[in-house]
Amino acid sequence: MTDHGLASPPTVTGFRRVVYITLGLSFVALGVIGVVLPLLPTTPFLLLASYFFARSSRRLNGWLLRNRLFGPMIRDWQKYRGVRLKVKIVALTMLPIVVFTSAYFGNLPWYLIVMLITLACTGAVVVIRLPLVRDVPAPLEQAELAREPVG
Repeated sequence: MTDHGLASPPTVTGFRRVVYITLGLSFVALGVIGVVLPLLPTTPFLLLASYFFARSSRRLNGWLLRNRLFGPMIRDWQKYRGVRLKVKIVALTMLPIVVFTSAYFGNLPWYLIVMLITLACTGAVVVIRLPLVRDVPAPLEQAELAREPVG
């Protein structure tokens, strides 16, 4: 059992471990690309990366969970199954900016603009419906993270 009450997943070995690590690294790469590419989701890819790392490499999973940019989102989802208000605000603010920028500078035909707006609206509904994580005192979270095994 980990400190937050969740059982550690079984660790895979051999060829399956290599496949899981490769998948985890691939999903991290897609998540990083999703930070800069409009409408490519970041968080689901990082959650998948953590899923595969947790089963193949505690060291890589620890690295991902301690990452300054991605770690808090992943930990919030794993522990509380939700996101913080700040994450929702940033996502909902960026959606119209990205859609407008893509439509205006991309010189897109009308049907692609309609598709882009439809996808953005769908994404906004998903973000709005995500459960909200209430703020937990930062020292408590940092203490819990420091106790998590790395090896």
